Amino acid sequence: MASSNKRGQAVFDLIIVVIILFVLALAAVFGAYVYDELNDEIQNDADFSAQAKESAQFVDTNYSNWFDNVIITVLIFLWILLLVTSFLIDAHPVFFIVTVLLLIVVFIAGMAMANSYAELTSDSELSGFAANMPKTAFVFDNLLIVLIIMGLTASLSLYAKSNL
Repeated sequence: MASSNKRGQAVFDLIIVVIILFVLALAAVFGAYVYDELNDEIQNDADFSAQAKESAQFVDTNYSNWFDNVIITVLIFLWILLLVTSFLIDAHPVFFIVTVLLLIVVFIAGMAMANSYAELTSDSELSGFAANMPKTAFVFDNLLIVLIIMGLTASLSLYAKSNL
């Protein structure tokens, strides 16, 4: 994913994946909160037409579902991209130990982000919006398992290819 061709790039790409998911999830939850407030203003304003109010309500109703699916789609897309870039990097098996040590750091950072997400979404004003995104909640509740699977598959892709 990153443009440079370094040997340990797969681990750093995994860090980028975690950061992107974290930022996207928080943006989706805060966006749902802001749009809900905006929709309340639109519904109470007499200057808006019935069609505009109906459209705003439709978006408000479906916002959480859309972004929940977007986050899962981005996760799968980034995982595939991570596997492809890991496969394309030519790494010597000696670096496997370094990769494992770096993956441990990624797992610790991922758990910190998962805990931050849980703490931010447990706020009384945001908890209802976060609850409307069950797929995102599942990913962040099980982020360590997701990262272990992504890290292991990226490591296998990095070191299991034959030298053709």
